[in-house]
Amino acid sequence: MLTFRRKIFLCQAFCIGFFTLSFFFIEKIEHLFLLFCIYSVVSGWKLHRITLPLQRIIDAIVPLKTKELPHPIVLDPNLCGEFEKLGLFLNSLTERIQKQALRSEEQKVESEGILHSLEEGVIALDKQGIITFANKAACVMLEMKNRDLLGCSFHSFATHADLSYTCHELVQQVLQTSEGAEENWAKGKVHMHLAALPRVKHNGVILVIQNRTSEYRMVKMGTDFIANASHELRTPITIIRGFAETLQEHPQLSLQIIQEIGGKIMRTSRRLERLIQSLLTLADLENVLPEQFQRVDLTALVQQCRDQFLQRQTDISLRLIIPSSSLLITADPLLLEFAIMNLLDNAVKYSAEMPRITLSLYSKDSHSRIEVRDEGIGIPKEDLPHIFDRFYRVDKARSRASGGAGLGLAIVKTIAQKHKGQVEVMSRLSQGSTFTLALPL
Repeated sequence: MLTFRRKIFLCQAFCIGFFTLSFFFIEKIEHLFLLFCIYSVVSGWKLHRITLPLQRIIDAIVPLKTKELPHPIVLDPNLCGEFEKLGLFLNSLTERIQKQALRSEEQKVESEGILHSLEEGVIALDKQGIITFANKAACVMLEMKNRDLLGCSFHSFATHADLSYTCHELVQQVLQTSEGAEENWAKGKVHMHLAALPRVKHNGVILVIQNRTSEYRMVKMGTDFIANASHELRTPITIIRGFAETLQEHPQLSLQIIQEIGGKIMRTSRRLERLIQSLLTLADLENVLPEQFQRVDLTALVQQCRDQFLQRQTDISLRLIIPSSSLLITADPLLLEFAIMNLLDNAVKYSAEMPRITLSLYSKDSHSRIEVRDEGIGIPKEDLPHIFDRFYRVDKARSRASGGAGLGLAIVKTIAQKHKGQVEVMSRLSQGSTFTLALPL
């Protein structure tokens, strides 16, 4: 099979030889002109047949200049010769490019899906500081829409002391030094941690924003809890120690005074014991797992709590309202019993001399609702948002007199959260309070 170069050479040699011989043997000029025209047509047609496959190959690969995928090359085997091999090779290469492009697109979509599912904000910027990508979390943290971020720099919308301003400063630092940098940002109760790293070959910056508000809140809660627990433990210990020192330093005290001091020590010791027990209960609640839950008939459980409570408190009026059928939930019966009894104790503690309490059970909006309503002193409006905080007491003198440490309602709230429920309160001063424990059926 003749190569492309040989075909061109033979075609040129044939045309030159034919034209030279014709010049010597043809005498009339018009015949020579006619022959020249025939020669031009034949040579042009021949060259067209030779260069047509090459032109098709060029047309097929031109889209590569605009980063588009080339089209498959279709050649006639009777006209191509060696161009057929080139066309087949380019078609094979095109198919590989298309597969690679499809694979890259799938990987891009998968990577963006993973980035959008992260809780951390991820932002990619080019070497000019222009944002080229921002996931959903980043848009939420910056309080901007994705379309408003892409194609912009932090400098265009950053305001002083704002999160965007800190991001801008951090990005500029990385672009100038080509080294990673970190920064903490806080505003009110919101805490953010920013980390910026240079991209490969200094081609921009990757900025990661972490919302650490919950971590700071947990640390503060732990610190406050330790401080409050230390204070609550120190008070009864100080009382016991003071009475013990009195007995030790004044052995000549009368029997009546000694008995009074002994009674106060016993009451303080019981209060200390209840406080420690409440702290241990809170610690144990953190280790409760849903796997420990079981099917519980709330109707029977509420009635059982009412009977047990009346055995302990014989001088109260406790009205029970329950449905005739069973209400089944998945729960820990001991924890629910503890929560209901705690609400009943709380109702008695803040009621008048003759407590009148109503214990109700009903279902509403796919939830079972346990209500404990009293006609006691009520809760001031300003105290309602804090009523379930640990160690919080509305009437501190009344609570201390009854031995309370402000942990009962906090325990009830934790039990409700462990069951994916919630506890609510409605109250008016001098008209009583209603606590509602809502649990999913």
